[in-house]
Amino acid sequence: MIKKTVYLIVFLILAAPATAGANFTQAQTHRLIKAKALLMDTEDRSADDLIKEFEKTGLPHEHLDIYEAIAATFRDITTEYGENSPQSRERLLGKIRMNMAYFQLGGPDTDQPGDGELNRLIRRKLKKYLPKDIWDNPELFHSLE
Repeated sequence: MIKKTVYLIVFLILAAPATAGANFTQAQTHRLIKAKALLMDTEDRSADDLIKEFEKTGLPHEHLDIYEAIAATFRDITTEYGENSPQSRERLLGKIRMNMAYFQLGGPDTDQPGDGELNRLIRRKLKKYLPKDIWDNPELFHSLE
């Protein structure tokens, strides 16, 4: 555990100067790197690539919030349920991203009848980790009605 923490700290120190997003502060870059670390081996994109991707959206800070919520949800579920194989972690991350898309495309709530327990758990955790004011942004969360 200590070894893992030391590696994370070294990674954060070394990676921070390399990421230079025009709209990202150093603190936001550190947040991104910490969230990326929570996704273990399932995130192939570099911090620089993620920042560039977020900046292209026009809402980079809100996309950082979403990314952090996805990463925290992933961490919680992998910790609680011991998702250890790379394949199961990749499937889980895909499910979390799909549930985030469900919300962004107007999915009504966390407990839809007929949904599997894992999807309900993911949605509850995403709602827990997303900032409360993000839901009011029509550029991020659309209604299909």
